[in-house]
Amino acid sequence: MITENLYASFENIVLLVFLLGMIIWFYADFKVGVVVTFLLSGAIFIWFYAAGLQWDKFLMVFIASFIIMALSLYTISKTAYKGGVV
Repeated sequence: MITENLYASFENIVLLVFLLGMIIWFYADFKVGVVVTFLLSGAIFIWFYAAGLQWDKFLMVFIASFIIMALSLYTISKTAYKGGVV
């Protein structure tokens, strides 16, 4: 199996592939990358939790992406014009 050849756990390989894929989304557009990271890390967290795998790393990524997303959306709301539809 690939995890035995790389001497890494399944969870770490999924995390590495996930983070490398997120670099592409962040390169395209930061805000889209944050939203995609938030949604996919939440989905992988639920998958790992339901499967009984080590879910703590993806929970940390999920919470960190939520904080980054909230802060980036806060800056957007401060630059929006008053009276606009939110």
